[in-house]
Amino acid sequence: MTEIGNSQPPPLELGPHKSWFARHIMSEILGILLFGAIAAGAYYYQVSQSEPVIIPPVHHEKVDTMANWKTYTNDQYGFELKTPVELMPLDATTGTGSVTTAGKTYQTIQLINNIVPDIKIIKGYTDVATDPYGNPPSSIASKVINGVTWHIFYNPAGGAPGCDQASFQTITKDGLDLIDVSFMDEEHCPGDPKTMPSVAYINQILSTFKFTTPSSVLDTSTWKTYTNSQYGFEFQYPPSITYQDKSSSSGWGDISFEDANKSSNGFNIKINNPGFGFGEGCLDIKTSSKLVNGIMMSRSDYCGLIVYHFKTGSNEFYILNSKILDKEYFDEKVLDQILSTFKFTP
Repeated sequence: MTEIGNSQPPPLELGPHKSWFARHIMSEILGILLFGAIAAGAYYYQVSQSEPVIIPPVHHEKVDTMANWKTYTNDQYGFELKTPVELMPLDATTGTGSVTTAGKTYQTIQLINNIVPDIKIIKGYTDVATDPYGNPPSSIASKVINGVTWHIFYNPAGGAPGCDQASFQTITKDGLDLIDVSFMDEEHCPGDPKTMPSVAYINQILSTFKFTTPSSVLDTSTWKTYTNSQYGFEFQYPPSITYQDKSSSSGWGDISFEDANKSSNGFNIKINNPGFGFGEGCLDIKTSSKLVNGIMMSRSDYCGLIVYHFKTGSNEFYILNSKILDKEYFDEKVLDQILSTFKFTP
């Protein structure tokens, strides 16, 4: 009979090949983890120790394309501008002419005669809405450039053969004359494009235009004094001016002043003239008020004939910018300076 005891089965033992494989896998995993930790630490150390790379900003220097441009200054009419070419002023005697519009003739003074630009003064013309030469306005009737309002007109084929002329006009600082700055328009000219300015080029020139203080206040240190005791007034006048008193004993005054260098040019003072009339045929009369040396005067423009009118007591004054009606007109800047010295005497 066989006896049953408490014996246990023998423990399971791994074979030598299975134990080695497990240890090898664990070693590989630990090696990979260790290598990753070392690599990460080395990368962190390198980044923390390195200086940041700063890329300096690129500065683009602005090139002044007008640095070598020439400045043209006109002290008489109070303005200046820059151009890329040397502008040669014309002689005062050869640069004069005239233009007639709406039945009135205006003196023109050519200051510069260049293609880029051509500059002239039109004396006494202040109607900026209408070109004195009768040219139509451009598609842009007016344009503000550097704070100055320019009125733009086109003169078809008015410049070089086959070329249109663009005319930019503005009023002088004292409000008495017109500045006409003209350019040949390359968009309407088959000529050499090297000599024809573009619109951008015109704008660049006019962007340098600015008003200065005009030399309209004349040197009066040598002026003489005219005194009229009959009507109680006096004023100063240039030494080149002579006068003739044609006053009537019947009670009205008529004093004629003329330039000794040009007898047709002068001005006239009429006082209490009962039959005095002027401006016949003028349909465009412009009247304004002007305070002159404390005297309120009305200023009327009868198509070029300027008449200052004022009253004092029983006397009525008319001062004309012409010695003879409808003849050559006296320089209004000089007349304004004369009137600025006008005063009543006891």
